[in-house]
Amino acid sequence: VGLRRGEERPGEVITLTTHYDHLGVGETVAGDSVYNGAYDNASGAALLLQVAEAFGALEERT
Repeated sequence: VGLRRGEERPGEVITLTTHYDHLGVGETVAGDSVYNGAYDNASGAALLLQVAEAFGALEERT
């Protein structure tokens, strides 16, 4: 969870979310048949980290 409070409009909020719920099941490989969603799960988390970094670098609201 991250928070960056503005000075001019501290009551306004932008909410960004992602989900982490993909579990595929398939042929067993190395004793594991669960295919964790690397693209589905990891891409959403990576996007939020990039957006947080970009917002953190801003000096003021644009």
